[in-house]
Amino acid sequence: MTSVTFCALCALLWTSGAAPVPTAPASEEEVNVLMFGVLQFGDSMRHMYQSIETKLDRIRRNILNTQGLVERLGQETQEAQQAEAQIREGLNHIQVRGTTAGLWAETQQVRGLVNKAEQEEQRLKRKLRSLENKLRAASPDNIKTLKVGFIISHLSHITLVN
Repeated sequence: MTSVTFCALCALLWTSGAAPVPTAPASEEEVNVLMFGVLQFGDSMRHMYQSIETKLDRIRRNILNTQGLVERLGQETQEAQQAEAQIREGLNHIQVRGTTAGLWAETQQVRGLVNKAEQEEQRLKRKLRSLENKLRAASPDNIKTLKVGFIISHLSHITLVN
């Protein structure tokens, strides 16, 4: 707090006629009630901090797991694309050699493999999109919203003792 702000606050309190300071010391019961309230508040704050920290740790672990899955899916997609390229190359090689009955059957088999590879690639792409959507759902804004909602819900349970 800057000195100007402090001076302004002092002047405001002085002009507004702050409540008089009691001349008699507070009773032991009043002090006990006040200290009990302070202890309850401190305990609530500690519990809230630990709860938020636990949730943030779980979110961090989930993000790391999702990143690992995305990387693995990226590698699998690259491998599927390489396999597809090899199959297409093999198919082109077979088509160049001729169209005999044996080659025709082999060509059909290779085409089946290419179709399977394309289906697998599509499956991997869908899985990657799903994981990306999950990762977007765990954005920092959502985490902030979760934090604020959590704090508000826990603050509503705190009761002040008079």
